[in-house]
Amino acid sequence: MKWLLLLISMSVSAQELPSVQGKFVQTRDTPGMDAPLKSDGKFLFAQATGLLWAIDDGSTAMFIPAEGKTRMWRGDQWQTPNSPAMKYTQQFIRAIAQQNQAELDKNFQQKKLTGEDGANVTRLSPRRSRIKRFISYIDVRRDTYLRSIRIQQQDGAALQLDFLDQQPLAALNADSCENVLNRSACQQVFSP
Repeated sequence: MKWLLLLISMSVSAQELPSVQGKFVQTRDTPGMDAPLKSDGKFLFAQATGLLWAIDDGSTAMFIPAEGKTRMWRGDQWQTPNSPAMKYTQQFIRAIAQQNQAELDKNFQQKKLTGEDGANVTRLSPRRSRIKRFISYIDVRRDTYLRSIRIQQQDGAALQLDFLDQQPLAALNADSCENVLNRSACQQVFSP
């Protein structure tokens, strides 16, 4: 379920900072596997423009614009995923990124918790059956910035996203894109 990486867009709220960049570490535990799968990458998020994330090896990236269709970078070209799951995911991610409380409340019950280390944790429990089929709950840990997301799936698998080295981002455009992807990919996604 690679679409779960889209939750990186929760890294900042509209009230805190309109644009942020940083690194992420993704760890996926799957029942029956000897060791977790791990990948590292970078992300750029701008409230008015969207979210761009990329795995460090450059083979996979995704751009979720504030408006318009999501695009995925696979090897050497951008593709537009066209599936119902992607449509719902894109809608859901925009609601999180834009802090659309009405949309979040429609899809999740939110409960405030305190982590063992005293951190603020919000547990999102799905309300809708289409989400409940896949996700048991999502824990979001934050201080000034988002620090981690843990997604517990119904099948026992779990995805942990840890966010590191976050700092302000001047703008999400072709120039800043080159911090995470090659020039050709950036020009293709940000050309008029």
